[in-house]
Amino acid sequence: MARQRPIQHSFGSGEISPRLFGRMDKERYFNSLETLENFNITHHGAAERRWGLHFVAEVKDSTTSPRLVTFQFSTVQSYVLEFGNLYIRFYKDGGRIENPPGTPVEIVTPYAIADVPNLKFAQSADTLYIFHSSYAVRKVTRTSHTAWTIKTVTFESPATFEYEVDLNTTLTPAATTGSGILFTAGAAVFRDADEGRIIRANNGGRAVIVTVSIDPDSTVDCDILDDFPDVNPIAAGQWFLEGSPNSTLTPGHTGPVGKKTTLTLTTKGWHDADQEVGQYVHVNGGIIKITQRDSVTLCKGFIKRRLDNTTAAPAGTWTSEPEIWTATHGFPYAGTFHEGRLYVGPNNKKPQTVWASAVDSFEDMGRGVKDAEALDFTVASPLVDAIQWLYPTSSLFLGTFGGVHRMFGGSSGPVTPTNVSVKNETADGSATTIPVRVGSALLYIARQKARLYELALDANSSTDAFASQDLTLLADHLGEISTFVDVAYQKYPWSIVQVVRSDGVGCSLTYIRAQNLVGWSRTTTDGLLEWAATTPHWTLNGDTTWYVVKRTINGVTKRYVEYLDSTLNTDSALTRTPTGSPVSSVSGLTHLAGKTVDIVGDGAVQPQAVVSAAGVVTLTTPADAIEVGLHYDSKLVTLPLAIAQANVQDLVKQLARVSVYFYKTTNAWVNGTFVPFRTTLDDMGASVPRFTGLKS
Repeated sequence: MARQRPIQHSFGSGEISPRLFGRMDKERYFNSLETLENFNITHHGAAERRWGLHFVAEVKDSTTSPRLVTFQFSTVQSYVLEFGNLYIRFYKDGGRIENPPGTPVEIVTPYAIADVPNLKFAQSADTLYIFHSSYAVRKVTRTSHTAWTIKTVTFESPATFEYEVDLNTTLTPAATTGSGILFTAGAAVFRDADEGRIIRANNGGRAVIVTVSIDPDSTVDCDILDDFPDVNPIAAGQWFLEGSPNSTLTPGHTGPVGKKTTLTLTTKGWHDADQEVGQYVHVNGGIIKITQRDSVTLCKGFIKRRLDNTTAAPAGTWTSEPEIWTATHGFPYAGTFHEGRLYVGPNNKKPQTVWASAVDSFEDMGRGVKDAEALDFTVASPLVDAIQWLYPTSSLFLGTFGGVHRMFGGSSGPVTPTNVSVKNETADGSATTIPVRVGSALLYIARQKARLYELALDANSSTDAFASQDLTLLADHLGEISTFVDVAYQKYPWSIVQVVRSDGVGCSLTYIRAQNLVGWSRTTTDGLLEWAATTPHWTLNGDTTWYVVKRTINGVTKRYVEYLDSTLNTDSALTRTPTGSPVSSVSGLTHLAGKTVDIVGDGAVQPQAVVSAAGVVTLTTPADAIEVGLHYDSKLVTLPLAIAQANVQDLVKQLARVSVYFYKTTNAWVNGTFVPFRTTLDDMGASVPRFTGLKS
C-alpha cells in the first residue's frame, strides 16, 4: 500500500465506547479517542490537561461523605455549603469560613447523613429552602459571611387536600356487596351531614352513606361502590370518611386575616375536636383554620385568607381539609422558583402532585382560584409516575420516573389556578439528581443512572415540542462501569458538565450543542471523587468546580474539600506565595503526611519527596514560588489507525513518525518516548519555557 499521512485534526468527540472501535464508517470516528483521562476537551477540539485540585480543608467527619451544595447570593458572593451529619459548614473564595480563625462557622441541622444525598434545594436571594420527604420544609438564611441560621418553615396557609377523616373506631359491613347495606361502627361517630360521604377502607372496599338514622349514630345504611373482601370488623385506622360535611356552612366574618370567626352548619356535621381542630375550611374564596369545636354545628377558627363574603355556602361549594404535608403522609421532596412562585412537591401521599405558592408570597400555599393565589396540580398518568425533580426555564419541567413533563399556562400567559397545562415531552425517565441547564437545554441523569440525557427543543418539530437525546450514546461504557450519582456544570472556560460516578471517577462532558461539540473524558485522582458543586470563581475569570475527595493518608480514610485550580498541575495541592526569599522546605502539609508528592519550584519540576508526619517536605533545590501536591498522569490514546474510504485495519502498518501540535506545553511523552522541550538556546538555570508548535 502506498505511503499514507493520516491526520487527526480534532479530539472533539472525546473518549468513545469500545463497541465503536471498528466503526471507521462514522465521521465522528476520526475525531474520537480510545482513552482520554485527566484531559478536558476545549472549544477548539484540542485536549488540555485538566486543572489540579487545590486543597481547602478536611470535612468535619471523614468517616462519612458530606455533600456540597452551591449557594450563590450574587455574582461576587458565592458559597459552597458542606452538608454533613446534622450540620452545615460554609466555604467562600477558595477557603473555609471561620470565625474566629481556626473555628469553622457551622450550624446544626436535623438531617442525618443517610438522608443528605436525597435533599433538594430552592434558593431565592439569601434564603435556601430545603426539601426531603422525611423532614418538614426548612430554610437556611444568610445575613453575613459568618451569620447563618436554619429554621422550619411555618406556612401562612399550608397545602391541604380534601381526602379523608379517621373516626378512630372499628367498622363492620353486613355484606360485601349490594345496596342498603348496614355498616356498624364501634361507637356513635356518624353525623347527619355524613349522608353522601364516602367510606373508604384500606382493604379496597368503598361505600357511599345513604342514611344516618339518628345523630349521633353507630350504624348507617350504605350503597357499596367497591366490594369489601369480607364482613369482618375493619380495625380503627384502616377505614376513613372522605369528603366534607354535606351541609350549608355560614362563616361569621370576611376578615381581616388573623380574626377569629365562627363556622356554623345548618345540619349536624362537625365531629369530635380530634377530627376537626386543625382542619382548614375553604369557603367563599377564603380560608379559615379551625382551632375550636363547640358543638356539632359550630366551630371557630382564625381567618388565614380573607373571604369574599359571608353568604351561606351550600354543601359541595366548600371543603374542610387537613394538611397534606405531615409525618404520616410525607413532606415535599423537591422545589424550585418559577414565575414568582415557590413550586414544591410531591410527597409520599401525592407522588404526582405539584403545589405552587401565591405569587411573591412563597410561604402561602393555601389553594385558591384567583390568578395570584396558590394552586396545585396532579399529573395524569396511567401508572404511578413519581415526580423526581422540578426545574424552571421558560416553562417548568417535571422530571419523573417515566419521563419529563412540561408545565405551562394552558392558553396564554403564566400558570394560574385556572390556567395550567402539563404536557409529556419525553418518555426517557429521570433519576432523582437535579439536572443542570446548559444554554437552552436541560441535561439530566437517566433513571438507570447510566446515561446522561439532553432535553431541548426539537428542531424537526413545528409545534415547539421537546425531544431527548442520549449524550452517552457514543460513550455508553462510562455508565456501564459504575452509576452516575452527581452532576455540576462549569460554564467557563470550556462549558464542561462534571459528572461523578459511584466508583469515584469523574466523567467530564464538553458540551456546546450549537457547534455539535459533545465529547467525554475521565477524571481520576489518588482517591475517589464523591460530590461536586460549581460556583463562579471569586476573581470572576471563570467557574470553579468543588469536590469532596476521599483519600487514604497513612492508612486512614480522609475526606477533603478541594477545587479545580487552573494554576495547578497536582492534586490536593497547596502553594507558597513568592516572597523574594527562596526556601528549602515547605510546611503545613499534614493532610498529605506520608504521601509521595510532586514538587514544582519556580516553575521547574523537582524530584518527588515524601511528606513527613509533621507535614513538612524538603526541596532538592531552594525555591520561592512552590506547588506541592499529589501526582496524576494525563493520558490520551488514539483509536486504531484508519483512513477514510479505505480498509487498513487488518494490514501491517509501520509508523515512521508521529507529529503532535502542542500549545504552551513543557512536559510530554509520545508512544513512551519523552519529548524534549528545552533547547540549547534556553537558560539552563531557569524553568523550561512553554512551547507552542509542532514536535515530531
